[in-house]
Amino acid sequence: MFLIGFMGAGKTTVGRLLAGRLGRPFVDLDEVIAIRAGRSIPEIFAAEGEARFRQREAEALDAASGSEAIVAVGGGAPAWGDNLARMRAAGPVIHLSADVKTLLQRLNTADGIARRPLLAGAAAAGNLPEQIAALQARRAAAYAQADLVIDTRGADPNEVAERTLAALHRAGRVQMDGMGTIERIHVSGPTPYPIVVDAGPVAEERLATALREALPGVGCLAVLTDETVARLQLPRLTPVLATRGFRPVVVAFPPGEGSKRLAMVERIACEFLTGGVDRDSALLAFGGGVVSDLGGFVAATLLRGLPWAVAPTTLLSQVDAAIGGKTGVNLPVGKNLVGAFYPPRLVYADLGTLATLPPRDRRAGLGEVVKHALLVGEDMLSLLEEHAARIAAGDPALLGTLVVRSCRYKAQVVAADPYERQRSGGRAVLNLGHTLGHAIEAATADTDEPLQHGEAVGLGLLATARISARLGLAPAQLEERLTCLLARLGLPTQLDRILNGPLRPRITAALGVDKKRIDHAIRFIALEGPGRPRVVPLDLASLLSLLQLANDATMTLEELP
Repeated sequence: MFLIGFMGAGKTTVGRLLAGRLGRPFVDLDEVIAIRAGRSIPEIFAAEGEARFRQREAEALDAASGSEAIVAVGGGAPAWGDNLARMRAAGPVIHLSADVKTLLQRLNTADGIARRPLLAGAAAAGNLPEQIAALQARRAAAYAQADLVIDTRGADPNEVAERTLAALHRAGRVQMDGMGTIERIHVSGPTPYPIVVDAGPVAEERLATALREALPGVGCLAVLTDETVARLQLPRLTPVLATRGFRPVVVAFPPGEGSKRLAMVERIACEFLTGGVDRDSALLAFGGGVVSDLGGFVAATLLRGLPWAVAPTTLLSQVDAAIGGKTGVNLPVGKNLVGAFYPPRLVYADLGTLATLPPRDRRAGLGEVVKHALLVGEDMLSLLEEHAARIAAGDPALLGTLVVRSCRYKAQVVAADPYERQRSGGRAVLNLGHTLGHAIEAATADTDEPLQHGEAVGLGLLATARISARLGLAPAQLEERLTCLLARLGLPTQLDRILNGPLRPRITAALGVDKKRIDHAIRFIALEGPGRPRVVPLDLASLLSLLQLANDATMTLEELP
C-alpha cells in the first residue's frame, strides 16, 4: 500500500498509524534511501543532483513493492519515470491531499523545510507558497491517478487514518467490520474459526454481531468473566448482546491464577445450570488468560460440550492464551495439568481493552510477545528492540502490530498441529520458555513477590537462551541480548537470583511434573537463533546441570542421556 502526496501531507505519520492498525510493517522510502546512501536526502541532492536521487528512489521502490508494507513515498516519486505504474501494479495507491495553506502550516511547525531540498531555496527567497503551488501543479496529473484520494485538511493524523481505512474498506481493499476490524485471521484445521482484531470505537456492537454470526440460533449465552472485567466491561456489553437476540447468563469469579482449579469449574458449572444454560446454549469467555483457560474447559465439559467463543481483554490473552483451543486448570502439583483441546468458534480481540490494563499487566503480556518474536525471527525481534520504550509505555499502534503478528504466527502453527501431536516440532514450539517459566511461576505463587505468567515466561526465555548456548546451539550473546530487551520492556531479569535462592527446590519439583515430558525426558524447546526453534529431549538432571552458573556446565547433544 503506497501513500503519495506533497511534503507535509502526513504520509509518514499516517503510514505508521495504518501499519499499526493493519499489522503490517511500515517503510519510509526517504529513510531507506538515506540509509543505503549513507547520507541525508539534502546531502544526496547536493552531491549527486536530483536525477541520481530519483534513480535511488526507484531502486528503493522496487524493494518495497515486494512486501506487505505500508510505504510512504516521496512527494515527487509518482511523477518520475514509471514509478506510479509499478506502485499501482503492486498495491493500492492513496493520495493524501492538502491545500497550500495547510501544507505551509505543517511544514513551518513540524519538520521544517531545511531538510527538503526542493523548498529550501524558495523559503530563503521568500516565495515558498508559489514554489509549493508550482510543484503541486507539476505533479497533479500523477496524483490524480491514485486509487483513493483522502483530503487531510482540518484533520489530525488519527482521523486521516480512520478515513483511509474506511475508504479502503468501501473499495474492498481491506476487510473491516463497521470500520473497526484491522485484521481477520483464519485458523484452519478440523474446526476452523476466525480471529478478529478490532481497534475501532464501540467494539461491543461489532463483537455482538460477530457472535451472532459465529453462534447462529443460540439464545442463552453463558458469559464467563472475572469480577474486575465484569465491573469495567460488562455493563456496556450485556445490553448489546440482548439486541442481537442473546439472553446472557453471567458468572464472574475472583480474578487471578488461584481461580484456575477444579473446584471453581464445579462452582461455575452449577451457576450456569441454575441460570438456565442448556444443550442449546453457548459460552462466551470474556476476559484474560485465566478466563479463556477456564471458560474453554467449562465449555468442553459442561453438558458434554457447548460451542464457545472468546473475547480476550489482556495483551497476554490476545497474543497467546485465547488462540488455539488449549483449555485447562491447575492442580496443586503444577499448571494446566487437567484440560482439553477444544477450539472456539470465534476469537475477538478488542485492542481498546488494552488501555484499561494496569501497566504491570500490560508489560507482563510482553513476555509472550517476546516468545513469539524469537519464534518468528529477526524481523519481529528487531521491531521490539527498536521500539522497546514506546511498546513498554503502551503505544497503541505498536501494540496493535504486535498483536496481529503474534496472532498470525500462532494461527499458522496451530493449524498445522491442532492437537500438539507432532513430536519433532509443530505446536510444541509454542512452549518456548514455558518449561522453566511455568516452574518459576508456580514456585513464586505464594511468596511475597509472586510473578505473573508473562514475567515468568520472560525468565524462562533467558533460561532457554542459556541452555541453548551451553548445548552449542545458540550464540552465547543471545542471553545478554534478551536480558537487555526484557529490561527495556520492564520485565524481570533476575534469573540467577531465583534459580540459586530458596525457591530452587520448588522449581525442581515443578519441573518434575512438566506436562510435556515423555517417559523421563522433557521435550525442551531450545533455540539455534531467532526463528530457529529446536526440540531437544532433556531429562531433569541434564536440564538442571545446564542451568548451573559454572563455566564448565556444558555438554554436547551427543552427551545427553
